[in-house]
Amino acid sequence: MNAKILSLFGCIIISSILLKFFKDFEVFVVIHLNQLLFNELLFRYITEIGNAVFLIAIVVPVLSLLSYSSNHFKYVPLRMFLIPGIFLGIFVQLVKEVLNFPRPATNERLLSDESIIFFEPIFFQGAYPSGHTASIFFVFYVFYRFGKKISDYYSNVVFLSLFVLASVVAVSRIMLGAHWLSDVIGAAGISMLFVEFLKHKTIQKFLRGNIYINIFSISLVGLAFYTLFFLDAFDYL
Repeated sequence: MNAKILSLFGCIIISSILLKFFKDFEVFVVIHLNQLLFNELLFRYITEIGNAVFLIAIVVPVLSLLSYSSNHFKYVPLRMFLIPGIFLGIFVQLVKEVLNFPRPATNERLLSDESIIFFEPIFFQGAYPSGHTASIFFVFYVFYRFGKKISDYYSNVVFLSLFVLASVVAVSRIMLGAHWLSDVIGAAGISMLFVEFLKHKTIQKFLRGNIYINIFSISLVGLAFYTLFFLDAFDYL
């Protein structure tokens, strides 16, 4: 583990917490990004790319297959995304419950502005950190840290595209009034810091040497795929 990288992500997380004390600025960001919402339906679909079900069913298998079939990347198996991802999801949910920060939909200034569009279903508490942002940045950074093999044009374009996609999803959470800027910054920092700890030898040994983890990972992808296409997981869109 690189101490400088750990310090960087730690600073990002601390900065996101400090940003909570500048509520007027956070409200300003939500209002102005919400005004850029030129197509609500489009951004509803964009934001759900960060949904864990979609990531597990579609994005993770595609990235794992890409790393397996291309000489530009190291192979990143499903288990490297999914098993740590479960623990990250639990941790994020615990932080939400413990801190229980209010979401934009509780802010009087935003509620009084009839032009503000809030993404449904509307939640009022558990703002920090953003689960969608944490999920997609986790997937991106796992692929980058464990899949990076050589620095060439093709791999750099793929990594940059994934980072841009993750960033767009994060911004969409603010545009749709679901989260504050501090929520998405903190989520990105937490997820990438979490990935750095996965480089520890003990964790790597556990993830590599267990056939039951492989079976569970494949089953989880199948369950997510079934949920996505047969159980109307996004019927609120």
